[in-house]
Amino acid sequence: MHNENRNSKKRIFIDSQSASLFIGQPQEQAYDGRALALAREGDIIVTTSPIDQEYISYWKNLGFSLPTFMVAGPYQNDKCLSTLILNHEGVQRELQSLNKEDYELHFFGTVMGSEDRVAEALGIAPYVNFVFADTYRNKEKAKHLFMEAGIPTLPYISSSDADFSFEKIVEVLGKGPYLAKDHLGSGGKNLGTIFEFSTEEELNKIPTKNFIVEAKIKLYGEIALDWEITAYGKVHLNTKREQISINDSFCGTRFPVDMEDWFADKLNEEYERFIAVIIKKGGLGHMSCDILIDSDMNTWWSDLNPRKAASHYVCQAVKDLMRIRDVKTPFFFHHQHAHTTRHIGTDFSKISQVITELDSSSSRFVLVTNPNLFEHGTVDITAISFESSVDATNLLNKTFKQVGRIGSLNYEL
Repeated sequence: MHNENRNSKKRIFIDSQSASLFIGQPQEQAYDGRALALAREGDIIVTTSPIDQEYISYWKNLGFSLPTFMVAGPYQNDKCLSTLILNHEGVQRELQSLNKEDYELHFFGTVMGSEDRVAEALGIAPYVNFVFADTYRNKEKAKHLFMEAGIPTLPYISSSDADFSFEKIVEVLGKGPYLAKDHLGSGGKNLGTIFEFSTEEELNKIPTKNFIVEAKIKLYGEIALDWEITAYGKVHLNTKREQISINDSFCGTRFPVDMEDWFADKLNEEYERFIAVIIKKGGLGHMSCDILIDSDMNTWWSDLNPRKAASHYVCQAVKDLMRIRDVKTPFFFHHQHAHTTRHIGTDFSKISQVITELDSSSSRFVLVTNPNLFEHGTVDITAISFESSVDATNLLNKTFKQVGRIGSLNYEL
């Protein structure tokens, strides 16, 4: 049994994009296929368009079992997957015909209103507390949780404060530069949810109206924790991983995290305090937190993501692949979402050929996930090594260069 499935329930994956801000924007893409990295036999994935059959064969040949697929598309940039399901009578009827006691709904967790309407329409229990998730995905309210738990979070000013002004920012946070973070944003500067500024004039040009402001700190690194709180009240810490950012924008992840014992103990103590508060608030399902580490090795808990983290899919798929291959030795991986300058289409064959050529060593190999992104000119690549983290990064660089011959890949590690 796949180890994420902590109970006997089968799962229905409805995987919309990560932020409601992206609906109808160029950043919105068909992310629904990434649920294949988690789903197994007996589960159901609802997608906007059929997953490429050659990719399905590739996935099956890796040793993964396959779920049942349902299509509620076609894909529409201005509608999330949950909305498409609400508009698709055939998919609704098929899901409503299931034995509701046997299934639970797994959303990626945008929680925009359409997801709870889907749960209500289908009569199937969601694996998320919508009230908790909708409340604490807000960055300012998440900070209140951190403070209630007594764990460190950066001082901030909110644009909703009655005395909000540039002068107040300087008074509370000191000299800039500063980062303005949209209350509900994700992805960082590159996706238009974080804005850097140093002057009042720059502050006044920020397009979003609901944000918090923090002083920009000198980062040593960033760590993400993701965990699961089951319906039975059990807590499972799934992964600790290194977050990779370029220009204050998430771009990938490395695993495992290399940390000294004293630092690991400090992080675990903070995590336990935070989990205790979340349980009291009714948290349910998968969640993650990004934790900033400054140059003095201080930890600063950033935003709470009351959903499956984007990297959770990859981490779990790699762990399951190691189990399938009966790997007993330590492994390292480097994952990154790659953008192309031209669409490579839904044809997986060219990428598959490159992966096959690179996947010739018993000590390293490449995994491709998130198949419905191909039509958007992007691809998710994970380089896995049994030697070192550096070797995994080197393999990722090599893969990017090879795939770039197909899609003119823009990459920067």
